[in-house]
Parts: sequence; structure tokens; C-alpha cells
Amino acid sequence: MSEIKSTTDYEQFKFRTDNRVTITQSHVKRLARSIDSRNLLELNPISINGEMEVIDGQHRLLAAKSLGI
Repeated sequence: MSEIKSTTDYEQFKFRTDNRVTITQSHVKRLARSIDSRNLLELNPISINGEMEVIDGQHRLLAAKSLGI
């Protein structure tokens, strides 16, 4: 069963080396604008595993970090 949690302690998360390596800053900025105007992170949360590695949502995590949410 999945559980949605919230934090601003971004340093606890790690990016997996086998996941998307290249972060596109223009995409992060576009997501940040979208999150800032209509935060849908609860509907599409960032997925992590038990080791706090980001499985899905690297760009969303960086966008949320840039907004401090």
C-alpha cells in the first residue's frame, strides 16, 4: 500500500544511476511554474523506494525544491 508523505528535507533523497541521468533545467522550470500555479503533486507524487532513491519524479523533486514546498 502506498503512502503519501510530505517533507522539505530534500537532502534525504538520492537519484538512481540507472534512472534518467540528464536533468533538463527548462523542464524543471516549467514544472515549477505549473506546481506554483496549480500544485498537483498530491495527484502525481514523487515515487521513492526504501533507500530514499527517486524512482519517478526527479524533475518534480527539483521543481518542488526550487519552490521550497
